[in-house]
Amino acid sequence: MGNQQNFIEINGQRYDAVTGALIGTHATPKNTQKMVVDGFVKRPKHSTSVPVARGGSGLPATPVQRTKTLMRSVVKKPSSASLTKPILVAATSSKPVAKTIITPRTAATSLGREQHAQQVEKSALIHKFGAPQMPAQIIKKVVPLEVRPAPAIVPVISAVTSQKAKTADLLDRALEAAQSHNEPFYDPKKPMHKRIAKRIGISAKALAISTTVLAGLLIGGFYAYQNVPNLAMRVASARAGFGATMPEYSPSGFTFQGPVQYSAGQVVVSFKSNSDASRNYKLSQQTSTWTSDTLLSNFVAIGGKAYQTYQDRGRTIYIYDGSNATWVNGGVWYQIEGNSDLTSDQLVRIAASL
Repeated sequence: MGNQQNFIEINGQRYDAVTGALIGTHATPKNTQKMVVDGFVKRPKHSTSVPVARGGSGLPATPVQRTKTLMRSVVKKPSSASLTKPILVAATSSKPVAKTIITPRTAATSLGREQHAQQVEKSALIHKFGAPQMPAQIIKKVVPLEVRPAPAIVPVISAVTSQKAKTADLLDRALEAAQSHNEPFYDPKKPMHKRIAKRIGISAKALAISTTVLAGLLIGGFYAYQNVPNLAMRVASARAGFGATMPEYSPSGFTFQGPVQYSAGQVVVSFKSNSDASRNYKLSQQTSTWTSDTLLSNFVAIGGKAYQTYQDRGRTIYIYDGSNATWVNGGVWYQIEGNSDLTSDQLVRIAASL
């Protein structure tokens, strides 16, 4: 490497090593060494070529041969003069190879980047951009408080106090108007009728007599009201000429309806409903020589009546047409008829109570 060449030969074309201008075409012998970049002399290879740039026109998408690491121990360190010049990188190949020119950093580029870096906002929390600003120190000041005198206590008259005053005033007035102490002494041992007699202004004896008479009238009237049907039945039976009786059992909701109707050898008693005026029944009693069998053949079975037979306390009771009943007992023919809607049990209980 005594004489360094000032050109670079690529694919048979010579280029100026400094300016990169095309010099001309020259056939280089196989054993001639070629000048590459930075004074590095590369030996020619026989047939295998390694393309440096890919993706251009006519170049393979993948390298033909794997790259090899450059031996840094034999390469000179580029100087500052060489960095200011364009660097031309190329490779020997059988086809045209695209050229790539790397432009080094210039002073104008560095100045623009520095200006841009100065314009970027920097955080004060990062140490290299400057020490973080500490918050302003808080200075505590102690100011004595002014002691004011206690306010004067003013009595407050609330609604409760006013109401208590009104109540006390009313009580005082009531006590002044009270006259109970002037009334005669009350003796709890004194009989009640004497105290009442004194209040109404009559003697105690007259009050006692009046009370007794009134109580007797009330009791007698109640007893008479309860026994009006029996008294009327006694009068009717005496005039009919036989012993007619009033039933002891009365169905719930029915009451006696007077007067008792009677004639020679016959007594009729009526009963009505307390809630429905259309419901009622009559109990007739008359003397007869019939027996239960003759009653069935002479009355119940006539006309094809539907009936039921019940036995109670030696009596044969025939129930027909729903709520009608008939039977004989002691020479008296009994008959219950009407629109009463009585049940069979109620009819049997009426017959048992006579």
